[in-house]
Amino acid sequence: MIVGFIVITIVGILFPIFFTVNMHINLLTQKIYFSFYILKFIKIYGGYATLYDKGMAFHLTKKKAVLLPYNEMHNGPKKFEITKGFYMLAYAQNIEVGIQENLGQAITLVSAIEAISTMFANYFFTRKKCQSFKTNILLNQTKNAANATLRLILVFNVVILSIAFVKLILEKILKKKEEKNERKKIYQ
Repeated sequence: MIVGFIVITIVGILFPIFFTVNMHINLLTQKIYFSFYILKFIKIYGGYATLYDKGMAFHLTKKKAVLLPYNEMHNGPKKFEITKGFYMLAYAQNIEVGIQENLGQAITLVSAIEAISTMFANYFFTRKKCQSFKTNILLNQTKNAANATLRLILVFNVVILSIAFVKLILEKILKKKEEKNERKKIYQ
């Protein structure tokens, strides 16, 4: 029992853990399908999200969905500071664009997507934040299409992630304590 715990601890400290995010976005149906894997084959979770007038609905089960309003999305990065323990190893995107009625618009859109992808790739490579960044764009001349398939591979170390998690918990405790002290001052 103790030997197993020691081995797991050493492996967790020395070897990275790979976390894969797969997404398929279909703008015509306004759905985003997603799945999360550890070590590429252990599925943690999968589901889909749909857009509605005031935000996104994440369908967790057949009968349960969580609504996330657009006006709360700008706070998202602040809430998930724990992601600093991750390193992006690879990113790949396959994008399908098709505007059947106007091929010129489709070609312009493909050019814009390619330019934006190149800017992001340059940013990640110059900051040494990614080992591989791939973009494939398919121009569909026979039908209207607006699809994207994304794969993101993140690497994290259990120790770094644990430290980030403990830091996040301590910050929340300190914030609650400050709020409690402020309320005491108001009532005194």
